[in-house]
Amino acid sequence: MKKQKQAFSLIELSLVITVIALLTTIVIATKKTLHNAKIISFINQIETNKLSYELFIDKFGAPPGDITNASSLFTDAVDAGDGNGFIDYASSSTAEPAIGAAESNAAWQHLKLSGLITGNFSGALGGSVGVTYPECKLLQDCSLHFSSVNIHAQMAREQNYLITAQNYTTSFETISAKDAYNIDYKIDDGLPYNGWVNGVSTASNCSEDLDLTWSSNLENASYLASSSTSCIMIFTLDLDNFSWQ
Repeated sequence: MKKQKQAFSLIELSLVITVIALLTTIVIATKKTLHNAKIISFINQIETNKLSYELFIDKFGAPPGDITNASSLFTDAVDAGDGNGFIDYASSSTAEPAIGAAESNAAWQHLKLSGLITGNFSGALGGSVGVTYPECKLLQDCSLHFSSVNIHAQMAREQNYLITAQNYTTSFETISAKDAYNIDYKIDDGLPYNGWVNGVSTASNCSEDLDLTWSSNLENASYLASSSTSCIMIFTLDLDNFSWQ
């Protein structure tokens, strides 16, 4: 004679549901903690590279990558610079920097050879994470580049920047509006078009009141009004010369 299977009691079911809910809460909290740690790590990466850039200029009188006599200063250094004060990447007529451009990649090599950053960057043309430019500490599919593009029509003049991009592609929208706000707020002012940290997008709005031609009311722009996951983060390096139109 077969034994009847005993059903779960309401108390047992309640305990199971409670345990599942608790485990779910722990998993969510852990993911949030890990992601917040990545944001802090990314911020440290930006601030460290910005300081290295400033120290290089103080010592050698020109930005890394743009310096004209790199090979006489460092063994095996790439001489890509034209000495115009900007880390050029391509024609300044384009609105987006080109991954793997000459002065941009050379900048990472020059900083490494001067002992100001760690890594093993070749300075060669082309694109390869960890070889010609570093990976972002925030996302797996994100790399970090030097650029001098006047990325936004409202910027008063060309500047040197650190800028995020997607790895192995020509697309630059990488970071969510929420993360962009958290990064901007922690080290600047939390506004996408103010201060030295900025977030823009060429594909979808990275902030409210901002159209794709970047001609809307910049003063009212807010990351938090956007659900975009396609922001470009731009970190101004030459703060003394930076201004919006």
